[in-house]
Amino acid sequence: MDDNNNQAPAQDDDDLLNWMPPELLERARRYEERDANTKQPKSKKKRVDYTVPPKGKRRGLSLGALAGGALVMAVSTALSSMGKYGARNAAEKGRLWLALWLTGQAFTLCVYLLFLLPLPKKPRRAALMLTLGAGLAFSLAASMTNMLPVESESVSLAFQLITILFALLLALAFSPNLWLMLGALRRKTTEKFSVLMGGVNLAISLLGLISALARGNAGVGTLVTALNLVQGLCFLCLLACWPVLDRAVLSKGELDGQPE
Repeated sequence: MDDNNNQAPAQDDDDLLNWMPPELLERARRYEERDANTKQPKSKKKRVDYTVPPKGKRRGLSLGALAGGALVMAVSTALSSMGKYGARNAAEKGRLWLALWLTGQAFTLCVYLLFLLPLPKKPRRAALMLTLGAGLAFSLAASMTNMLPVESESVSLAFQLITILFALLLALAFSPNLWLMLGALRRKTTEKFSVLMGGVNLAISLLGLISALARGNAGVGTLVTALNLVQGLCFLCLLACWPVLDRAVLSKGELDGQPE
């Protein structure tokens, strides 16, 4: 009996020693959380998800990119097909090149209009595939007229054909229109990937422009190249900020960033 009576106060003394005020416990918990957060490694930047369409919340920026791209394209087309520079282009590259190139520009303008004006879902997707494909096809056909193989003693015909084929495949791979057309055909979003491919294409064109300026070529041809770069930049800006494959910029009553 005496032994049992002596053990109980010892347990009470241990409880009193282990007891801490709630304020101190809360403060200790906060310090532990702060130390744990500071010790955590910095999270890596989130990679771009190319399967998610742009959110489509910047309607003003999208309209500005549409208007700017169309205006710059009109000026560039006029400079390349009219006046002394246009006459020289027709004489050097041929009337066939001029006709194919102007047809491609016309289909590109139709693409801009389809990105702008709301249409029903099925007809709009079909029209996008038609205009994107036709614009790309006529542009490549115009380029081929300048790369047709010629008789040469130093370069064989087979090598020239392989070079032309490689150049066309390279142009297709980095063409944003091709990836947009595939997205419209498969009913998937490809705007962000089109921006990536178009950005590589613009970088290559920019290097060519810088090289021309370094050689002192500051004529109308260099101006046209610069305008084409600005047009391409406006086009990529539009693709980056608006889900053009899902809905037009002037569409209403649809959730931002959601497919049709």
